[in-house]
Amino acid sequence: TNGTPSETKPPKQIDRVILYIDDLDRCKPHDVVRVLQLVHMLLAFELFVVVVAVDARWVEEALINSYKWLASEEEAEAAPVAQPEGEQPKPPRVSSHVTPQDYLEKIFQISFWLEPMTSARAASYLGSLVRPQDGSKAASAQPRSADSSVTADGKIDISTTELDYMRALAAYVGPSPRRVKRLVNAYRLIKARLSNSQLETF
Repeated sequence: TNGTPSETKPPKQIDRVILYIDDLDRCKPHDVVRVLQLVHMLLAFELFVVVVAVDARWVEEALINSYKWLASEEEAEAAPVAQPEGEQPKPPRVSSHVTPQDYLEKIFQISFWLEPMTSARAASYLGSLVRPQDGSKAASAQPRSADSSVTADGKIDISTTELDYMRALAAYVGPSPRRVKRLVNAYRLIKARLSNSQLETF
């Protein structure tokens, strides 16, 4: 403004680069191992922090599929070994088998294990997905279309009685939160297809 060149601030230095990896258990075993190798390379630089959300069972199977020497000792001992004639059998050696867990420990420094989905947790999670409404209040506050249970704003009404039944069913849909959410979505789709006359006997 006064004829002097404006001062430019130097670019801010990056302290950390955080990389989030999800749905790794949907990839092919070869791709899973390749991603693990790349993660290991990135972690050699202090600049990078990598957070991986994955089913550990799938990663272990992918490692065994790519590296046969990571298979369990039972599988390794199942393969017959030819013994030369006249040679005494070798005594069993002390176990030094390398497991997939050993492989992963060299990559991941901190592991967080989610607790299993119990019946109580499944019911609680289902309750967080559904917001029940009283039937009489919902009918007056949310006008319905002429032939469906969908309100004018596109929402599906779920009563407290329906929620109680859904909570009881949540314990049997499986240990995955994804399955609980699938139950809620399936129920809403079924209810959305019903007319008002069908809802009276639903």
